[in-house]
Amino acid sequence: MTGRSGIHLLVTLAAIALTLSCSVSAEAQGLKPRVGLGIGTMLTTTDQMVGVGFRLRASAPVNADLSFAVDGGAVGFVFGGRDEASFVLDPQISAIVTIKAGSVSSPYFIGGAGGYFPIGSKAIKDDGGPTLHAGIGWVWALQATSLYFEINPTLVVAKASTHLVLPLRLGIVL
Repeated sequence: MTGRSGIHLLVTLAAIALTLSCSVSAEAQGLKPRVGLGIGTMLTTTDQMVGVGFRLRASAPVNADLSFAVDGGAVGFVFGGRDEASFVLDPQISAIVTIKAGSVSSPYFIGGAGGYFPIGSKAIKDDGGPTLHAGIGWVWALQATSLYFEINPTLVVAKASTHLVLPLRLGIVL
């Protein structure tokens, strides 16, 4: 799968997921789509090892327990300095199942598919490819927003091998 066809596949799947998630039951319950912003770190089994970055997520609830999300992030592996820096774009589509929805603090499970696209002069292009992810997170309700923390292990199916990526994310849901 080439980079462009992978991106086209992700965009198509994301559009389908968001269309399906705008169901009558979610509207009847007064649930609205939400946007989240976050920061995070990414640990990898590739040569890059540790990176920091940001993430943007849009989610649409099906009901109080189930949401579909489309998100993307950028991570910079910059701890070796400018000359050794590389970056990764990692879009994902996910299903999110919330446990104990409606309480002040709720754990959730997140899983889905995405892509891992290294960019930059020192990026190893063959380390990129489609991904599968499954993780756990926690959300804390505030007055008008929510905070979240998640651990989302991801398997990257690269051209000649597979490797593990472990994102740790902290953010706010608007």
